[in-house]
Amino acid sequence: MPSDLWTRVSAMATDKKPRVSEAYSFQEFPLKKLGLKKPEFVTKSVFSIPELKDNVRMPFINLTPTAGEWLRVCFDVDTNHASTLKDDKGVPVAFKLVIDVKDKQEEFMLKLDKRLRELSALDAKIDWLPILMEKAEHASSFSIKVSMRNTCIKIYDGKDLRDGKGWEFVKDLSFQNARAKVAFAPVRVWEKDGKAGVALEATELVIQEGEIRTKMADCFSVDRL
Repeated sequence: MPSDLWTRVSAMATDKKPRVSEAYSFQEFPLKKLGLKKPEFVTKSVFSIPELKDNVRMPFINLTPTAGEWLRVCFDVDTNHASTLKDDKGVPVAFKLVIDVKDKQEEFMLKLDKRLRELSALDAKIDWLPILMEKAEHASSFSIKVSMRNTCIKIYDGKDLRDGKGWEFVKDLSFQNARAKVAFAPVRVWEKDGKAGVALEATELVIQEGEIRTKMADCFSVDRL
């Protein structure tokens, strides 16, 4: 093979995105290289896809890279909530989690939100919904999609780490006040009905259940009334 042709072939191979891409620690994520591209196929929805320019790595972000560092999940999963997507048999295939962030993570999420908002260059009339939901006198939190297909989910019991797939693996977990280690990607910047924002999806999620709140057994049956 001629040397110039070999050079071109090698360059093409190098430009291909790897099948596996390591997540950036959030402290090292190159926000300045973040850009937006239009989807390859025409869709009814209006959105752009975040990418890292001149970089074969995907914009995967490890929000809890430090050993022993966890974030808190605010609420349990409500299978009847509109954000829980189900298949034709009624089995959840994706759901949303709301997770609190600490000081450094909060600062990063604010910078990520600002960068994506600037890149989107939306009309001033569009109402931008920020990534972080701020609560007075409480930690800020963000909403993230967990996919039964795309998210690598693991459960930690304090000693062992086990993984699994599908709704059956997580359906009995108590997510409220659970501890979480999470890596994610900003998968799209969307716009609809005069509003816009960023959709986040977990790429890897480790859950350690917190203290489960005990419920009282029903003590008022018909024969006891």
